[in-house]
Amino acid sequence: MACAELQTAFASAPPKEKQVPQNYVAIDRLIVPVIHDYVLEGHLILLVFLEVPEDANRKVVRDRMPVLRDALYYDLYNYAARHRDILYDVELPEIKALFLRTAERVVGPGRVQAVLVQAEARRRF
Repeated sequence: MACAELQTAFASAPPKEKQVPQNYVAIDRLIVPVIHDYVLEGHLILLVFLEVPEDANRKVVRDRMPVLRDALYYDLYNYAARHRDILYDVELPEIKALFLRTAERVVGPGRVQAVLVQAEARRRF
C-alpha cells in the first residue's frame, strides 16, 4: 500500500472518541523507520490500543501517556533494529507481549489487560 494511500486511510478515519470502545485507550499511530547498515529500508506503522477495563486505570494510563508512548517507541525502535526482516514478517504476538510488559512497567502491574494492534502497515523503499 502506498504511503499516500495510508495517509488517506488514517486521515479519513472518524475521530478517536467515536471509534474507541470504552474499555480501550488509544495509543495513536506508532511510526518507526527501519534502518539497516545506515540505509533507510522503509517504515512500519502500528495502530495500537490498550485494554483497560476500569475507569480509574484508564485515567492513570491517559495521565502517563507521554511516558508510555516514549517507552513504546523505544521498544519498537529496538525491536526493528534487532529484526532485519521486520518489513517482511512482523511478529505481532511478540510485539504485543513486549508492549504489555512495557505498559505494566510504566503504568503499574494489572492496569492494562491486553494490547490490541488494530492495524499494521509496512512500506519498503
